[in-house]
Amino acid sequence: MSARGIRNGTVFKDGKLYVFSPERILVVRGGAAPRGWRMSARTGRWFGWEPDLDFRRLLRAAREAARTPLPERLSGGQLVAPNGQLYLPGVPVRAPWRAHAIAAFLDTFEPGVIDLALRHGWSHWPLVALYARSRRARELAVHQPVIAFAVALARRIHPHPPRRLFRSAETWLAKPAREVLGWLGFPATKATVRLFGQIAPEHLTPFDLTELRTALQDPATHRLLAHLPRVNDSVISVVADPDVLAHVAPSFLEKFAETREPTYPVGILRSTLAKAARLGRRPPLLRGWADVSSIDDEYLRRFGQPKPVEFPPPPLPGTELVVPITTSDALVEEGRTMRHCIGSFASRVARGQVYVYQLLAPERATVAIALREGRWDVLDVRGHANVLASEPALRAVHSWLEVARGEEGQDDEDG
Repeated sequence: MSARGIRNGTVFKDGKLYVFSPERILVVRGGAAPRGWRMSARTGRWFGWEPDLDFRRLLRAAREAARTPLPERLSGGQLVAPNGQLYLPGVPVRAPWRAHAIAAFLDTFEPGVIDLALRHGWSHWPLVALYARSRRARELAVHQPVIAFAVALARRIHPHPPRRLFRSAETWLAKPAREVLGWLGFPATKATVRLFGQIAPEHLTPFDLTELRTALQDPATHRLLAHLPRVNDSVISVVADPDVLAHVAPSFLEKFAETREPTYPVGILRSTLAKAARLGRRPPLLRGWADVSSIDDEYLRRFGQPKPVEFPPPPLPGTELVVPITTSDALVEEGRTMRHCIGSFASRVARGQVYVYQLLAPERATVAIALREGRWDVLDVRGHANVLASEPALRAVHSWLEVARGEEGQDDEDG
């Protein structure tokens, strides 16, 4: 079967959601054992696929379906339009019926599964896939959502990712929470379990968890975090860098803990400490943003703006919506415009370690990609004032990266 010549359409049939386009066919199974597949029109091959579904958007479509006449349903969950036409590949599907197909797909999940996943702002699919399979995971998600999130993302954060994630997860979920954390490489203590209860789940990413795991190997950092009323991605970014943490007052760290929007302050703090060193100051203790501004202002008075740095050509081609930043002046201006620290990445770009792009839609954001083991991958995607990019923006970046690298997918081992 080939996707060539297939027109856009969305179909629900036999418990699966099919999304057809001229470029590919995507298939997502719901129910108690969610899984995804896709077929590329370029290769004609099927691959296991981890869907990057935005379940908030799907729920909006389901609400749209509730406001339109419900089409007749046949056995097996097939949907039929009022004219009797069954949804089939290649048949144009009007938007209201597409919404009904999505609503029927969401109905395959046990009540509460999707709601638990939506407590997090990032990567709903691994959460839905685990919660749909495991009652124990759902129970853990109620009381310890961040531990449940870590289990669902084990393939990305585990020191030795298990081949059969869901089987391994179900085995460990039967054990005490501290042993689950030990399996994931965190200190297997009751204190760590309590600390995970302080972590805000809304904007947490797998990268934050790996950074936190490294930071918690230092008992002093563990104790410092335990005294905070709340731990979020901003706090984790600071404690994950010991050289920065040594010069940040606990009161300043508490300010980061109070922020409700995701930020990435460590880059700014790192740049501030480097400027203080060049000014000949002793490493300062930063008690607040006034100290940061004071050092920045003194640095500009003494040295002025930094000299331009020559950048190499972009490692991956841009598009109309993902535009490479090819000069250090443009990178500094991007940092000013977006109110974040991307301008401090100039030396890393010049060395070929990182490259930066502007994302123009579906929202304005800055995209940093990094070279890891010979492969360019997403390092960070941030909006104005370091706010974490939305799910649609992240999907747009990953879609661009996939096309730019010429990749088509990978096998799904869990079956």
